[in-house]
Amino acid sequence: MIRVLIVEDVELTRSALAALLRQVADIQVVAEVSTGPVIVPMAEVMTPDVVIINNDLTISELGPLVARLRATMPECAVLVLTDPRKSFTARTSRRTDPPSYLIKDVSAEILVDTVRRLAAGERVIDHRIAIASLARSGPVLTNRELEVLGLAADGASVVEIASRLYLSLGTVRNYLSKVIGKTGARNRIDAIRIAREAGWLA
Repeated sequence: MIRVLIVEDVELTRSALAALLRQVADIQVVAEVSTGPVIVPMAEVMTPDVVIINNDLTISELGPLVARLRATMPECAVLVLTDPRKSFTARTSRRTDPPSYLIKDVSAEILVDTVRRLAAGERVIDHRIAIASLARSGPVLTNRELEVLGLAADGASVVEIASRLYLSLGTVRNYLSKVIGKTGARNRIDAIRIAREAGWLA
């Protein structure tokens, strides 16, 4: 059973979200709270596997909250339902493992699947949020990382990329791994798509 704590200021929205999740056999909503100092103490008592934050928090509010939850319960996943147009989206303190993000109007099926994936140890970022965040900030990839990714996008294998750029196979794999991590992609193909949609690759 996946234990979920819901954080939402609007009671109607909070109740609707809880009602939706309570219909799922393997999910148990253990608490529903508004934002504020009660969140972390409630999480300590209820020991959720996933905390869902459906709120318009600023980065100055979200970062410390995620940090406190991580410090209190390192194994607890945090999912933020947000608007990709917000400038702080997908960014928190560099000292804190970032939460997962979904668009607020995500379907019930995707929300439930995401909760299950988070409980299994994955991190999820809706591709629309990743693209919006990366496009605003400009390329966060180095020139070499973009070069490696560009060759991969053209269909070159790791061996071919290593040969063309005079790199070792391990170095090419490290570059690709860094690209996947920086873009929040699931894999190399996903990273190529995100980079293209952000305008970094032709």
